[in-house]
Amino acid sequence: MKVFIEAAAGSLVRGLYDEATFERKGSRPVLLPYPWPYGFVPGSAGVSGDGECRDCYVITTRPLTEGGLVDCEAFGLLEMFEDGEADHKLLAAFPDEVPPPAEDLLLRLRAFITGIFAAWPETRVEINGILPPPR
Repeated sequence: MKVFIEAAAGSLVRGLYDEATFERKGSRPVLLPYPWPYGFVPGSAGVSGDGECRDCYVITTRPLTEGGLVDCEAFGLLEMFEDGEADHKLLAAFPDEVPPPAEDLLLRLRAFITGIFAAWPETRVEINGILPPPR
């Protein structure tokens, strides 16, 4: 599967892109650095229920850059709800890399996501666990 990278690991900024053309439309600062590269799966609009492409964290130590397109494999789904609505995130890795244990991923992702949503206290975020990837 292909993933378009909107934020590199360590970045305090997420690029905002047109999901069809990959044209950069702007950026959004975040309160904490991204723990892993973050982006979306092109062509997956509508599968997450919000009309947008499926969001994805690429769990890797490789230095991926914003605006890049990478091939990787989904290995899990972060079960996340925003104001009661499902907003699950794919978890992917390169075939030659082994991701950290699920408990470690969950701790780091929960800390990051709840930390960045501190900027929007009116938004309720719930992170329940890591599920198998969708088929």
